[in-house]
Parts: sequence; C-alpha cells; structure tokens
Amino acid sequence: MHGGYNNWTDGLSIVERLVKCNDKDGDWWYADVIQPENALVLDWVFADGPPGNARSYDNNGRRDFHAILPNNMTEEGYWVQEEQNIYARLLQERREHEEAIKRKAERSAKMKAEMKAKTMRRFLLSQKHIVYTEPLEIRAGTTVDVLYNPSNTVLSGKPEVWFRCSFNLWMHPGGALPAQKMVKSRDGSLLKATVNVPPDAYMMDFVFSELEEGGVYDNRDGMDYHIPISDSIETETYMHIVHIAVEMAPIAKVGGLGDVVTSLSRAVQDLGHTVEVILPKHDCLNESSVKNLHVYRSFSWGGTEIIVWTGLVEDLTVYFLEPQNGMFGVGCVYGRNDDRRFGFFCHSALEFILQNGSSPHILHCHDWSGAPVAWLYKEHYAQSRLASARVVFTIHNLEFGAHYIGKAMTYFRKTGGLYDTIFDVDNDKDRARSLGLETNGFSFDGADSNGVDYALNRAIASWFDARDWFHSLCKRVMEQDWSWNRPALDYIELYHSARRL
Repeated sequence: MHGGYNNWTDGLSIVERLVKCNDKDGDWWYADVIQPENALVLDWVFADGPPGNARSYDNNGRRDFHAILPNNMTEEGYWVQEEQNIYARLLQERREHEEAIKRKAERSAKMKAEMKAKTMRRFLLSQKHIVYTEPLEIRAGTTVDVLYNPSNTVLSGKPEVWFRCSFNLWMHPGGALPAQKMVKSRDGSLLKATVNVPPDAYMMDFVFSELEEGGVYDNRDGMDYHIPISDSIETETYMHIVHIAVEMAPIAKVGGLGDVVTSLSRAVQDLGHTVEVILPKHDCLNESSVKNLHVYRSFSWGGTEIIVWTGLVEDLTVYFLEPQNGMFGVGCVYGRNDDRRFGFFCHSALEFILQNGSSPHILHCHDWSGAPVAWLYKEHYAQSRLASARVVFTIHNLEFGAHYIGKAMTYFRKTGGLYDTIFDVDNDKDRARSLGLETNGFSFDGADSNGVDYALNRAIASWFDARDWFHSLCKRVMEQDWSWNRPALDYIELYHSARRL
C-alpha cells in the first residue's frame, strides 16, 4: 500500500506491506495504518512492491482510492474543507502567476532600459567625427565642453567658428546664450566652447557659424545639433504623433510598411511621446491581434457615415475607420480601385482628427497610399484648428504611386533620411568607426546574382576558413541593438525639426 492523506497533501507518506486475512472468505489482504493527526481523508494505491521497486499498480482507474475518516469529520465537513483547500491552492497559483508576470516585466524593462542607454551612447558617439562633449553624457546643472571638428563640415577652412546654443529645443526661458567664439582645444586638433548647463535643461541645442552674426552655418542641414541632458528638474515636453497608414503589422501587413508603422510607433511611444495610428478597417484585418476592439464613435463625411473603432495593437492606440459605403470591404488591402479608396481614407482620417478635437503636433503619412494627406491638409485643414500640426512624409517604396509621391513632395520644404544599418566587414570599417560602431555583416551593392554571390562567397569562406572569427561576428551582431531605438531618436529629431518650420 502506497498512501497519503488529504488529497496527497504531503505526497507519499504511508507505506505498508499488506498481509493475507485468514478470517474472511476469499482472497483478502489488509494492513494496519496509523492515522495521521491532521488527516481528513486517506488516499492510496496498491502495488506489487515498495516505492522504487514496484512495477504494477492498481490505482482505481487513475482515480486512486480514498476514504473519509469518520471520527474526524463528516462527509459534508470534508467537502467544505476540500473547497477551502482548492480555493487556497488557486489563490497561491494566481499569486505565483502574477509574480512570474511581474518578474518577467521587470526583466524586460531592465533589458529595454539597458538597451536604450547603450543606444543613446552610440547615438552620441555617432557624431564624434564632427562634434562631441566632455563628459559625453551631459547632466543638468554642470559645466560641459563642446568639441568641434569643422574639417568635416561646411565650415572647413574658415578662420573663425562661432558657437550658438540654447536648451529645451530652443524654447528655454532664458533664451539663447550669447554667441561664443570657439578656441582651440588643448591638443590643437579641435575647437572648443564651454557651456554652463542650467538645472532645468533637458536638451542642449546648438549650431555653428563662421561669423558672430550671419555667414555660413553648420546646422546639420536644418536639423540643428541636439544632445539629451539627464537629471533635469524640468520635464521634457512630449509630442503627440498620429500615423496615417493603410498597413500595420501584424493586423494588416502586406510589406515592410506595416512593420515600420508598428515598430517606429512603439519605439517613439517608449520614449514618452503619445503615438496613435489611424488605419482603414479592412475586412481582412487580423482582429485577433487587436485588444479590446470596440466602437468609439461615428461621424458623417463624404456622403456616408463612418464608424470609428478603436483598440490596442502592440500597446498602441489604433483608430479604424469603417465607411458604411463598403469602400474597405473588398477582401484585401491593395488591388481594388486603390486611388479612390486611399484618397477617401486620407481625407476622412484628417476629418476624424478635426472632429474628434485632437491637436497632434505631427501627422506622419507613409508611401503613396498616404501621400494625399500632404495636399489635403494644405488645401483643407492648414487654416483650421489643426494649423499647428506639421506633416511628415516617409517614402518606403518608389516602385508604386510615383505620381502621388511626386505631388506630395511639392508640399514639403525638406526631407530626412536614415543611414543603413549594415557595415561590411571588408569595405565599411572606416564608415563604422566614424559612427562609433563595429562592422557587422556582408553586404552587396546590387540585387543581381553577382552582387549576392560576392557577399555569400565571403560569408561561406569565413565560415570554413575562420570559424572562430565567424562565431565572434555572430556574437557581435547578436549584442547590437536591432530595435527601433536608434531610428526613433532620428525620427524625433526630424519631428522637432518639422515643428520649427
């Protein structure tokens, strides 16, 4: 007999060898069992040997054998106790589950914070061939030296360089600091300016010029230079960004556009900004990936009622526009009179923002399908309550809708771009070093077979001829930040630049 008690609470705690009973007719066996002090129910199975050596069991069809101990509790009392035990066990399991979720979230937050800090450091180092600070990471209320190498800029060869600086995206209450003539650094290879950082500064903004007033400027092609400041007593003013797109991963993904909309939005939101996405309610949406999808409101526009749904996708607030004329009930994202459908969507998205009382700082539209936002905003909404918004247009694919992209570009005063992320181990060492990065792969210039073969042959040769080096390359790549942390910083600079226009 292998036994326990109270639904095996303490596991296997009773082991007795049965002996044949000669007082009864038939093949009966018995064992004397000492009743555990807190036992309400005995639990047992029969076996052909002691624990560890038994091969055959009789476990009552996998239900085990159970007997209530009548001297301790009534049957009703037993089930009351059993219910309490089950409840206590479920509570414990729930606590353990919640603690596991909390630990996972804490690990994830820690990893994300470490990766962001690493990305920020690389972001600061990426400009080091032109400008950097000592110390590299600036703290509010301290003094910092700005070191500048004009030989890599439009000010190369100028007899003088002047430094112009302010804080908090040029919005600091103290205004811009007086222009400062830069002097040679200690080793004479760079120019230097010293800045006292106020305690309420969260961003340092600066440009360089050849004269104290006017002349040629190095302002990063209109983007200006910006370096984040830590430990400020002032809170950064965050932006409200609305993406208008026809794709979004994983609910309506056709190509890379869907990935960009989701990944960029999440990365910018993680930096503290408010990010929303407006999407058509395609009838082919993967709604299982939308949390808490529900009707938000409706409005009339364009000769039809438009029902607005909302929900969370990858922790992003998404609004889905569903015109009751069936315009997006065509079973696909693309391929059904797209010009008319997407033009209608872009206009209705702007109308929804207006009627909803929102005041976003940035309207970010994507590709030819979102291009109409540019001219529709200019023609119908630039003088409305949305007048303070700025439109940012990102081109992901030039193979489609060139006419619409070209028309949209006539409404923009400047564009921005992002550098590639692959630095060839043979051909990009200097480029990677200038950005404070390491080489990380094998690239090819064209998509023809010769270009692909060139990259593949070098990678395969490294695998066979330099296995240890190849493994170190893999480790290096795995440790690099492939998230959207760095592109998010670039886009935020682009957003700030657009707001100053």
